[in-house]
Amino acid sequence: MGRLGTAEEVADVIGFTASPRAHWINGRNIPVDGLEQPHAPLDRRPY
Repeated sequence: MGRLGTAEEVADVIGFTASPRAHWINGRNIPVDGLEQPHAPLDRRPY
């Protein structure tokens, strides 16, 4: 993989999670990123 998901792949996941077939899925994040998750730098500003 090694790439972000395409618009069609993201739409497939959205369609699945909105369908009755996903009735046992709740409270989950489903990344569609091919294991390429961009990470934001750690915010070290004082509060």
